[in-house]
Amino acid sequence: MLNGTAAQEAAAKNFTESPEVMGSILRDQKANPRHRVEASKELRATARFDDEKPGANTEHFTITINLGADQKPLVIDCGPPKQPKENTDAENEG
Repeated sequence: MLNGTAAQEAAAKNFTESPEVMGSILRDQKANPRHRVEASKELRATARFDDEKPGANTEHFTITINLGADQKPLVIDCGPPKQPKENTDAENEG
């Protein structure tokens, strides 16, 4: 609770209702055109959420091994996992 996880989960739960609400605003012919455009922008941003920040939610690992009091610890920075390269059709030909 102190690290903000509870607030994030509550916000995520409410966020799941957002596309339906934005869709109803977008389809409402009597709504202010500015509101319809803003609803459209929000829906687009929601639909393309993962495209905007590839790899942003990856985990980062650092491994520290203590070798004893008289030696420096061994630190291995693993970084985020590498994304597999997708083969295109041109690479598969030949």
